[in-house]
Amino acid sequence: MKISACVITLNEEKNLARCLQSLVPVVDEMVVVDSGSTDKTLAIAKQFKVRIIEQPWLGYVGQKNFALQQAQHPWVLSIDADEELSPDLADAIRSLDLDPATDAPGAPNGYQFSRVVHYRGQWIHHGDWYPDRLVRLFRRAEARFTGGRVHEKLELGGEHPVLPGHLHHYTYENAADRAARSAKYAQLWAETAHEQGRTAGPLTGPVHAVGRLLRGYIFKLGFLDGAAGWDVALGNAREVALKYRLLRQMNAGVGPTPTGPASPRSSKRSAAVVGVAVMGSRLMGVVREQIFAFMFGASVFADAFIAAFRIPNLLRDLFAEGALSTAFTTTFTKTWTKEGADEAWHLARLVLSALVLVLGAICLVAIAFAPEVVYVTSSSGWENQPGKFELTVQMTRLLFPFIFFVSLAAAVMASRRARARSSTSSRSSAARRWPRSLNRSRTGCIPTSAGRRFSAGAWAC
Repeated sequence: MKISACVITLNEEKNLARCLQSLVPVVDEMVVVDSGSTDKTLAIAKQFKVRIIEQPWLGYVGQKNFALQQAQHPWVLSIDADEELSPDLADAIRSLDLDPATDAPGAPNGYQFSRVVHYRGQWIHHGDWYPDRLVRLFRRAEARFTGGRVHEKLELGGEHPVLPGHLHHYTYENAADRAARSAKYAQLWAETAHEQGRTAGPLTGPVHAVGRLLRGYIFKLGFLDGAAGWDVALGNAREVALKYRLLRQMNAGVGPTPTGPASPRSSKRSAAVVGVAVMGSRLMGVVREQIFAFMFGASVFADAFIAAFRIPNLLRDLFAEGALSTAFTTTFTKTWTKEGADEAWHLARLVLSALVLVLGAICLVAIAFAPEVVYVTSSSGWENQPGKFELTVQMTRLLFPFIFFVSLAAAVMASRRARARSSTSSRSSAARRWPRSLNRSRTGCIPTSAGRRFSAGAWAC
């Protein structure tokens, strides 16, 4: 059975050749629907055996459905210009028997591809971006695209097994390209949600953003992709927060003027670096305390307090003194200076929400499993000493909530310090930009001593 490939394009000169080349050994027809490219996209398309159809932009859903209508064969492979078939995936497609004459009852109506993203020079194999399974090969008569202004969805009944291999996705050129597209997608999502009558409260955005960050970076193992994994998780969280903020603005009748998520900067990753360094330092302190306790011993109360305080203190150093007081303050200040107070406080709310959820979850787990925590962190034989083990467990359950509130207080103080530093920086910058001509005008006016503070009436001529 023959296959038609459908590609929609707009200024895709950097990607189209790679995409079409991967399709040549697999499909029998290639259809390119272009919506007004002004670069070399059409010239590149003409180098291949393709049908080129020019169609003004109908939106993602409309444009893809239009492309389906132009296909001449029963099976369609829908692919974006910034994607390509891996050799393994191409082999898997060629091995399929798509002849309707040999179809068994319940034969698949489509096949899913596992899409893997190339970002910052590496393939992202964890987090929210992988495996991004999409039905891309399907029976044309059974399928149609639906959805809003962005993230179209294919409606298709029947079974959709996953084929081996990968669909390579070269989605972003650089961090600036990702920031711009994230702002665009957030805007389109908010417009669709607004038209559907959806609402969002003040905490909807931060809560969803924190959930997305934790899901992508922790639960879906995004941290295994290194710095790129953190970049992906943080960027996704910022996009989620932005789209809900835009929705609230639209619902309030305020015209959105999004600037988009800030470009990833090294300062945003310094939290992890500083946190790891602080954690290493504190772990060495734990080892030192254990050695001293073993060599010299201590009273029952002293031992109990040291053991109970040890792990909560590590968390305080990591979340409050390490990450927030150093890296967060730097990031907050730069965001305030370059993007304004609103973006800076939006970042602060996101960080504080994440801190509450993470520390709250740790405290609940530690309180529930306090005996196990004490057993792991205390010296051997404590459980055999009457009253000592029980006292340490009680202290542990008291200190974890205490450290939780201390860490939140430290985070709030870090925000206030950053705000003060940002305000001072802004005033200093404004003072430096004050016209030199005001210090001594051409008309001979000179400032008095009060004039140094730009007070009214402090000029003498």
